[in-house]
Amino acid sequence: MREDGRIPAQERLHTQPGTAESNAPAHTPGPWGWFGSQSGVYLATPDRGRTYVMGFRRMGLQGAQPTFRDGGVMRPASDLVRFAVGEGVAKGFTEGRADRSVYRYDISDVDHPDARLIAAAPDLLEALDGLVSIIQKAGLRQLAGGVELGQVSWAVKATDRMEAAHRAIEKATAASAVGTPEGVRP
Repeated sequence: MREDGRIPAQERLHTQPGTAESNAPAHTPGPWGWFGSQSGVYLATPDRGRTYVMGFRRMGLQGAQPTFRDGGVMRPASDLVRFAVGEGVAKGFTEGRADRSVYRYDISDVDHPDARLIAAAPDLLEALDGLVSIIQKAGLRQLAGGVELGQVSWAVKATDRMEAAHRAIEKATAASAVGTPEGVRP
């Protein structure tokens, strides 16, 4: 990412997630990881040209704010916020200041798919962990051969998905991978 917030062409996705020309989810598809150097830290994909998910930009004299990929530009969260008061139409501080119904600038949301996914991460982790626990307690982990559900036969491949769920839970709850290359766990 350049200092002006623009993403170089070779690092952009060819289609934007959530748009008509893409069947991709609205959020940036994973996996995601933290990268950077002494000049800055950012959240990005480890593959696909290291697609930026979230960076940070100075805000005021002593603060910073996240930035999110929007097309080929990293937009500051201050342009994407929604307010706790008002009619709910204003997006960003510029619109909020122009909207008479917004009488204070308490933020209630950052209106971006990646911001919503980040905010939902604790709930998603808890739900996934609960499902894995139920599946294990019910002895359903061995459904790798498939199962017949109702009138339609569904090949339920629980083993592969359970392994993916365990990896995701481990990634979210594991201790730091300090000293290992690019977040690889020992």
